[in-house]
Amino acid sequence: MQAHARDKSDLRQWLASALLAGSVPADLHGVPMADWLDCARREGVVPLLEDRLRHAVAGDALPAGFREALTVAAREALMLDMYRSHELRRVGGVLADANLRVLVLKGNALGLWLYARPQLRVTRDIDLLFASREDVERAVALLARHGYQPEPDPGKFFFERKCKLLVNGVSRGELDLHCKLLNSPLFGDVLGFDELWRDAMPLPGLPHGVQGLSPVHALAHACLNRALDLAVGEPDPLKLHYDVHLLAARLDADAWLRFAALARERRVCGACARMFNETVQAFGTRFPAPLLAQLQACSLDEPLDWQRLQDWRYMQWRSFLAMPRWGERLHWLYERLFPTPSRVQGRYGKGRRLPLLLRRFRRGLGLLFQRAGERR
Repeated sequence: MQAHARDKSDLRQWLASALLAGSVPADLHGVPMADWLDCARREGVVPLLEDRLRHAVAGDALPAGFREALTVAAREALMLDMYRSHELRRVGGVLADANLRVLVLKGNALGLWLYARPQLRVTRDIDLLFASREDVERAVALLARHGYQPEPDPGKFFFERKCKLLVNGVSRGELDLHCKLLNSPLFGDVLGFDELWRDAMPLPGLPHGVQGLSPVHALAHACLNRALDLAVGEPDPLKLHYDVHLLAARLDADAWLRFAALARERRVCGACARMFNETVQAFGTRFPAPLLAQLQACSLDEPLDWQRLQDWRYMQWRSFLAMPRWGERLHWLYERLFPTPSRVQGRYGKGRRLPLLLRRFRRGLGLLFQRAGERR
């Protein structure tokens, strides 16, 4: 029983139940404390779990060691969030003073308005969206004067630029500066900056020129971002589904109608249906039944098969086809085959470019043969 209790899928489901009900499974005592904490860290919900249990469970109902360890981990997360929030305000002020319009994406924005307190939404870096690639380059030059060192330009068909805050040679923070909402030709133009900006909402403590996505757009972004994570094999932390769970509770009937119209018009019903199905499985989230049926039905007429989002070869092919001109397709293919030194080193570690490229090719061939074998 203990070995079964330590299974990651079981721990993940128990963790989801704890976040909803503020309680822990009856056989918590049979699970090593380290397994619980490792799972909560992996899923990005340590401070959220600590908050839910502290408010819903009597102190003596939890094992003392588990309670203390969870409190320490939550305090660590709080300190990191305080530092990151300070940097967001500092960076936001610099960009607003330069009259750059900026949209804060993902957890840093959601923590400011969707969660009870910002520290409950764990984030790793700060994602910012700009109106154009030129605005990103302006921001890179501005932020370099404030300690943020940019990585080399990753190429034409990569729509984000990373900048790291280095203190005594150690990274103390990272910014991802986006010129499109999603870093893929497949979804990059689904929602344009001006459209997002028209419905944007102010964020507490940030200048007027630095805003967050509207609830409808934030929900659409979460669904499409999950589709890209599936395509590259990124982990699926529970915090992303909890975002969607909370967003779903915020949308009223009119907002759901706008969301459905957006998904149909941009032909992303399948990606949204996939994320909603996963969120229902994790948290039992209640989405409008007609909406779910509509998303499922409309997805059948879309070019992208939402049941194959995790198929890397299929998603690369769809990205290739997403570009209207052959010149762009060939350029995109070249950047995939021969990535810039910064990209190949970021993926495979420091070293000379040629050996790293050879390593990349070997890995790619291995994936192709592996998936061909799975099909057989």
